[in-house]
Amino acid sequence: MDRNTHDGMDDSSLQDQVLEQWKYLEKNTSQLSYTIRKVRESLGNICDKILATESKLEQLTTPLHASAREVLVESQRMGEQPGNKVAVVNK
Repeated sequence: MDRNTHDGMDDSSLQDQVLEQWKYLEKNTSQLSYTIRKVRESLGNICDKILATESKLEQLTTPLHASAREVLVESQRMGEQPGNKVAVVNK
């Protein structure tokens, strides 16, 4: 009796091919998992750096905003005094 199954391959040859393909799939899955883990780590690091930069920018700009408000208030106060010709622009 002939043990050929598909395209003239016997069962053991087919099993060998399936096993080989399975090993190849496992290897690729492992590599993909590793790559995904590394990408997640990198994205986490990038997000941490963005948050740190945002915090630093806020630290640097908060005093500038306070100074700008003080200048605006002073300009408005000076503009309200009789005889001063300071134009106040409201935004």
